[in-house]
Amino acid sequence: MKKTIIPFLFILFAVNSITAQDLTTFFSKSDSFFKANVVNGKVKYAAIKNDPKSLNEVLEIAKGISVSKSDATQYQAFWINAYNLLVIDGIINNYPLKSPLDVPGFFDKTKHEVGGKSITLNGIENN
Repeated sequence: MKKTIIPFLFILFAVNSITAQDLTTFFSKSDSFFKANVVNGKVKYAAIKNDPKSLNEVLEIAKGISVSKSDATQYQAFWINAYNLLVIDGIINNYPLKSPLDVPGFFDKTKHEVGGKSITLNGIENN
């Protein structure tokens, strides 16, 4: 029994360590992205549209992250950041755009791969 538990605990620790590392990377890259692309509450949509590399990079990281509700602060921070990044991504994919409401299904039909889920923006908001 002891021999079975030790490898299981090692795997569990390794998975938790990888998840924590991914979350740290996600938060760091999200923070850098927002600092570079949001000034006085205004998003630089045209600049992001012209060079979406940093947005795509952080969204790619967000796809594979699984956040536990057991840490409410990290869980909430992850989903708020993911939501904001996905809104920006949706806007630049339809740029120029007066409002995301002008895009049918923007919030309630279009699914996004994030947090290990396929989810709409409304789904994130109500998660």
